[in-house]
Amino acid sequence: ENRSHIILNQDASRLLNGRAPLVFEEQQTMRGRHPGIYVRKLDGSPAVHLGEGHAHGFSPDGKWVLIRPEGGSFELVPIGAGEPRSVACNGIEEVLWWQWFPDGKRVLLWGNAPGEGTHMFELALDGDGTVRRTGASYGIDWLQAISPDGQQLAATNAHDETLFLHSLVRAGEDALAVPGPRPGDHPIHWSEDGGLYV
Repeated sequence: ENRSHIILNQDASRLLNGRAPLVFEEQQTMRGRHPGIYVRKLDGSPAVHLGEGHAHGFSPDGKWVLIRPEGGSFELVPIGAGEPRSVACNGIEEVLWWQWFPDGKRVLLWGNAPGEGTHMFELALDGDGTVRRTGASYGIDWLQAISPDGQQLAATNAHDETLFLHSLVRAGEDALAVPGPRPGDHPIHWSEDGGLYV
């Protein structure tokens, strides 16, 4: 049996500054075993098992991890005290990736909807499971960053590696090219005043 670990922290700046624990996925080659999701502090204490499935980083306040079990619904799992709760997600056949909005109340899903292909959808964690299609769609790299106001997504075009801003408010709006970055530059995170680090 072979094991590999994938670090899933979404906020690179907090991780590099040593201010955030690690959330990681342990993948095992043993047949029938699903990836395990763990959180580990940087003080040498043992990792804590949160569940099985897939996850992509902490909530902005660092208190929750959103896990999607294999073939199941989302589960919002607390890091400390509290009980996990189910989060409905309707109308998506396959979820490929997701990340938190800065307000911690929504996630941005990259997935397939019946008859629509692959797009970016917004899912409210306290809603009824209905997803809303955003202006971002297939053809962008998975390295992305949501603006502090939650209205724009900075992402690299997967075909020519140019950087664009996509609207998360209005579906169908054309993406805007970002002047300055070189091909292959990827968005890391936004500053509070709207600056973009690549």
